Amino acid sequence: MKNSLVALLPVCIAFLQPLTTACGSAAQGSNSAKNVISADSTQKKNLVQTLQGDARFSTLVAAVQAAGLVDVLSGKESFTVFAPSNKAFEALPAGTLDSLLQPENKEQLKSILLYHVAAGELKASEVLKKSNLATALGQSVSIDAANTKVNDAQ
Repeated sequence: MKNSLVALLPVCIAFLQPLTTACGSAAQGSNSAKNVISADSTQKKNLVQTLQGDARFSTLVAAVQAAGLVDVLSGKESFTVFAPSNKAFEALPAGTLDSLLQPENKEQLKSILLYHVAAGELKASEVLKKSNLATALGQSVSIDAANTKVNDAQ
């Protein structure tokens, strides 16, 4: 199960879009929407409010709530979230999400979500220029923009 959970990051990062595109229209020509959302990119909305305003991220909002991260991501600090769409969550093996949303798995869910968060406001173009990116979990992920890979996973 751990491998399928770690695979969620590359599933959501293949097409990076700035917030104005990510929250304005669905990704075209893809089986799953992939988005980068920065809290500071919104006008008077924090990151959680922005996610709540887009039905494509309702599963992510539920996961953020279950993990107890609403206050952190609603604060004044800037974050960039590699936001898995509902379609990305649907790609997980059956029962995985239901299991993660259980109170006894809160810490595991929190770790997975923080693996999808970077400090500061990062534009997609900035992410694509990096070879590594530190996550809020304290781990680094490798970025290979030319081959659309994160940590060697496409």
